[in-house]
Amino acid sequence: MAFKIAGVLITLLLSYFLYSNFSTQQALTDAPPEITDKSIAVLPFKNDSPDADNQYFADGMMDEILNHLQKIAELGVKSRTAVEPYRNSTLSFTTIAQELNVSFVLEGAVRKYGDRFRVTTQLIEVESGNHLWSETYDGVFSDTIFVVQSNIAKKIASSLNAVITPEEEGSLNKTPTPDVAAYDLYIRGNHERLAYFWSRDEQHLKFAHNLFDEALTIDPNYLQAIVGKGETFINGSNPDSAFTYANRAIDLDPNYNRGYGLKGECYMRLGKSDLAIEFFLKAIELPPKDDFWFWYHEALGSVYIQQKNDIPKGLPYIKKSLEASIGFRHYRQVGSTYLTFGDYETADKYFQKGLERRPNNLSIWMYSQMMLVQGKYQEAFQFADSICQKLNPGCFSILIQASLLLGEFEQAEQYYNQWQSTGSNSFARSYNYQIGYVYQKLGKTVEAEKIFDEKIQQLEAELANEQRNVYGVLPYYELIDLSRIHAFQGNKKQALKYLAEYAKRGFMYGWHDFILIDPFFESLRNDPEFKSIVQQAQDKKAVLRVQVSEMEERGELTL
Repeated sequence: MAFKIAGVLITLLLSYFLYSNFSTQQALTDAPPEITDKSIAVLPFKNDSPDADNQYFADGMMDEILNHLQKIAELGVKSRTAVEPYRNSTLSFTTIAQELNVSFVLEGAVRKYGDRFRVTTQLIEVESGNHLWSETYDGVFSDTIFVVQSNIAKKIASSLNAVITPEEEGSLNKTPTPDVAAYDLYIRGNHERLAYFWSRDEQHLKFAHNLFDEALTIDPNYLQAIVGKGETFINGSNPDSAFTYANRAIDLDPNYNRGYGLKGECYMRLGKSDLAIEFFLKAIELPPKDDFWFWYHEALGSVYIQQKNDIPKGLPYIKKSLEASIGFRHYRQVGSTYLTFGDYETADKYFQKGLERRPNNLSIWMYSQMMLVQGKYQEAFQFADSICQKLNPGCFSILIQASLLLGEFEQAEQYYNQWQSTGSNSFARSYNYQIGYVYQKLGKTVEAEKIFDEKIQQLEAELANEQRNVYGVLPYYELIDLSRIHAFQGNKKQALKYLAEYAKRGFMYGWHDFILIDPFFESLRNDPEFKSIVQQAQDKKAVLRVQVSEMEERGELTL
């Protein structure tokens, strides 16, 4: 009897210990309201640790909770890409939620001290501003980290009345590795890999490789670390080495979508479009619908559009990425696709949405390009002039181009000199030769010829190098640049040669219209071969506009 009583007491004491040290809940409502819209954004977690280097741990906690939530089909979860721009934002959670189009936000803070940690989370209903609940979890890193992540995800699902299927329950309870030391190295490695993605500092890439190697030394079968290592090779433009890790992941778990996705990325980088499509399709057939799942849609669409020049096939996949990743980059990509076949009204809508979220240089350039190809030179100039002082000086390239097209050559030269004085090289590789046109018009013939000669050598070297971009596409913007320079210099044969090669790849970003008014091509305007090349491009774009419009009416652009 005494042993039974002692057993009961021990059980009660253990229950109390786990409750008080592992999860402390402050219930703010008696019961969750009836919820129909279960969309949620997990905002970047704050690092409350005295050590700033523990930011990796806060990011890792946020990522894993986000990944867990994305495994629950009834929840609509915004991606890491979508919420990352709001890191350290001074905007209210209401404004952020409205921009992300979600009904709930999860805020969190993490404190790590030695082997212990504390995670504080609060779920907020945006419309009312009410905190549905707030919880603080205290735990021992080596014992409870995975349980905490799973429990927070389950608590959120319960609060939003989301049903968790048995399969999803099993996935939520599955630990990624039996060794938390490997997990710690993995999240450190992933933190460094993403730091490289944003900064392009090679040191971060080196750290990522080393940390993933250490994690895999502890646990050779750690799937996330295997794919993380492969992704690091991809980020470093080394798809050949990434293949080993893609195959390793697929062999370990044929139902793990990131193995197939990584292999698709390898083939995409190598320009093997059919194989890339095959493996991306396998990846999107599998759960979970996480950040990578949406990235595979985006990549698949890009392979169709960039490598196979098949916009109708690619556009639905590009648009699919907007569902979770409504960042500026995704709006810009969709807008660029519509711009390519001349649907300027639709392109404008997507560009505007992207600019609302982050008016960075590339977004500004694309929006300005949309106006320039339509002959709206003054509008493009006014737009760039109104925003340039707030951004990187690289956007001076738009002011130079617009001034050139307006015939304001002295003004274009002034902007070029200002741009050069900033030390910025943004867009310099692609557009610095336009100052040659300006110099020629200002009577500075020697300076103009020097710029054109240097640019021709650079562009021809880039074509010969055949270095593929992130979408596995060989250089071809260089073709239109070479054609422009040769046309302006009166080298008709060379100009038409490069233009014909460019036409085979497809006129991008509205060039099928702009070429008719581009002053660089003035000498070829009445040439029969030139007119034939341009007319064929015009006809193809007209067919595309009709085809995409019909797909829209039939609902075929929504996957």
